[in-house]
Amino acid sequence: MSKHQAMIDYIGRFPPISNKWLYFDYIDDDREKEAISPIVQEITQFDIMGNKIGQYDFAIILTRPYSKATDDVNIQNMDFIDLWIEWLIEQNYDRVLPDFGAKFEVTSVKNLSNMGDLAQTYDSGMGKYMLLCRVEYIEWRK
Repeated sequence: MSKHQAMIDYIGRFPPISNKWLYFDYIDDDREKEAISPIVQEITQFDIMGNKIGQYDFAIILTRPYSKATDDVNIQNMDFIDLWIEWLIEQNYDRVLPDFGAKFEVTSVKNLSNMGDLAQTYDSGMGKYMLLCRVEYIEWRK
């Protein structure tokens, strides 16, 4: 299984979306959707045994209706992202981490910020929200 598929499986367990399709590297503005999109994967160092220490950065992206009015639509969207942040923190604390396969040990999943971001608005009335995250892992030399 690839790291990308492992991340789809992992993020797809978030309870509010666990019965929905989670898109990979694609999202549009026609309805409410959730996706993950990889940003960068890099080896940050090698240990003395030749094992690779790496990170897989990704964005959780969602489209939701947004509002230019003084209602609470935008607050509800940010509250939903806050639930995702809390879920990721709990998963990391409980050591429920993605499975990259036998050659890897995932050491953490973390949010790269403490808040989501309204990244784009569309004429359709939808907004694209993003939450940046990082998986840290060891790739064993064996």
